[in-house]
Amino acid sequence: MKGKTESNPQLNIYLVPLVNVINMKHALVDLSHKIDWTSIEKEFMVYYSGTGRPAVPVRKIIGSILLKRIYNLSDEAFIARWIENPYWQYFCGETYFQFTKPFDHSEFGHFRKRVGREGIEKLATLFSDIFEKESLNIRHGRKLTPEQLLMEQHVQVKSLWLMKVVGHAHNLKSILIKK
Repeated sequence: MKGKTESNPQLNIYLVPLVNVINMKHALVDLSHKIDWTSIEKEFMVYYSGTGRPAVPVRKIIGSILLKRIYNLSDEAFIARWIENPYWQYFCGETYFQFTKPFDHSEFGHFRKRVGREGIEKLATLFSDIFEKESLNIRHGRKLTPEQLLMEQHVQVKSLWLMKVVGHAHNLKSILIKK
């Protein structure tokens, strides 16, 4: 089911509006205004059903994936840093400063499965267009391919597995040294 974002939310006196906290001339604020989020949402709505549990809003998930690419972060690292960065929150469509995680890191994998290869190709094209238009230097000037976006999840899973193996080996080594 499509995730909902209020287009004109009512002001809340208990929350801090992001526009009161951030510099509206910041590069990410400027970039967020240049991207046509409405057309992106329409383009990706074909991958959502009308029933079931509400998904993460399209702008939030695609904005998050774009920021992950720009800053070269893993799913988990992005989620942890998102809470600290009001510019990222504004870029992803938030109105108020958020004090909690936007969603679980597994939502990135769910989104990749939802859109499949066709959606990944759309994302790769979209990101390449944005990077070219805005002269963003991502990964030393190389364009993103659909394979890079699709394989990202598999590489991260393997690297997490390797970190666990190294951690277990280190624990085993310390146990053996004590004896």
